[in-house]
Amino acid sequence: MAMGFTYEVLENGPRNFILHIVGLDTATTTAFTTDGGATGVVAANGYTPTTSLKIRRVVYNTTNCAVRLQWHQTTNAEVLNLTGYGHYNVRDTQGLINPKGTGSTGDIDMLTYPIAAVTAGTGIVTAMFSMTLECIKGA
Repeated sequence: MAMGFTYEVLENGPRNFILHIVGLDTATTTAFTTDGGATGVVAANGYTPTTSLKIRRVVYNTTNCAVRLQWHQTTNAEVLNLTGYGHYNVRDTQGLINPKGTGSTGDIDMLTYPIAAVTAGTGIVTAMFSMTLECIKGA
């Protein structure tokens, strides 16, 4: 079983889009192989982004996994690779800007990778994360 995701839109206003994502896997995992992925996490949750969407802040907490964020385009562009816990804050700048490569939609793709092999058992969580993604909508 791959990691399953749940989403909660915290704000979808005229300027801001804030999305909370939780990933959970209770199956046996193999280290460093893709455990789960989601394409277009912004558009899948109520806002069709433009290529002007910017990331302002990411608050994250991962257990036994890494989360990889990419700008969606023909060949995805890397945004952030997150492990452990903390926040990536660029609120006082223009934010993380989409490079607007060929086929760019402005959306964000997400991949997860377990960082240690774990055998599932009753009540064992092999990998999990929570993340709040704060974005500024573009024109």
